[in-house]
Amino acid sequence: RGQTTGVWHQALQQAGPTAQLDYVLDAHGYQPLLNMNIMPYLNVARSLDSYFAERFHRIIVLDMPRVLVWVIKAILPLMPPKTRRKLLFIQRDDPEGMKALFELCTDESMRSMLAELLRMNGEATSSAGRESTHQLTNDFL
Repeated sequence: RGQTTGVWHQALQQAGPTAQLDYVLDAHGYQPLLNMNIMPYLNVARSLDSYFAERFHRIIVLDMPRVLVWVIKAILPLMPPKTRRKLLFIQRDDPEGMKALFELCTDESMRSMLAELLRMNGEATSSAGRESTHQLTNDFL
């Protein structure tokens, strides 16, 4: 929770007092058996009801495994209704959902970077490929 909310806080401070952010969580390759502790997710959900509640424009979860429905059911009641309405669950194979994701991009450069990042994430494994996606993101920023 601390690392994620710290990054959100830093980005919002740099962007100004009226800025909002879009948060995309790519769950492709998520391994539930390695991530059984739901407390980090619950803690992030609680922080969305405080300082961050008005600072989010959209929260997108991409390729959420069906096995994690129980986690979502635990988290959603902790989120304010206004924040829940900002939450989208989309799949890579759903053109309309992907359209909603790419509409968040402010220009073609961002669209290209996002498309490449999603491609790289789709090919990455739990033991390889993450460093290159981090580098792509850092270079873009």
